[in-house]
Amino acid sequence: MGGNVLSWKQALEKGFMPLAYDYRLEQVPKEWLDATLDFKIWAKKVLAINGYFSVQETGIRIQLSIYLSKEQTYRVGSSLVDFYRCPLGRTYRIHIGVNGKGNLLLLDIIPVIVASPSSN
Repeated sequence: MGGNVLSWKQALEKGFMPLAYDYRLEQVPKEWLDATLDFKIWAKKVLAINGYFSVQETGIRIQLSIYLSKEQTYRVGSSLVDFYRCPLGRTYRIHIGVNGKGNLLLLDIIPVIVASPSSN
């Protein structure tokens, strides 16, 4: 199965608005949050994928970068989520930090499992 990461041009053609997502928000708590993964774009200058998330509690839109690891995967922290292939439009519990440049950084990501209603 291939990935679902777009180029900048493809994202714009599909109607996504990457510039509406911030990567330097002081008001974003550096903790675990539930957020929807809206879309993903290949980074331009580094081996990374930029994930574009909408934080569920606040509606804030943030951009988080996931860098290619030394193991040659797009995984962060202890997560088993392959960010190259993970589904869009799903809710993830994300752990946010800040890198040395003051940009938001994805430290860990876990899919949130939504229970389906029982059919009684």
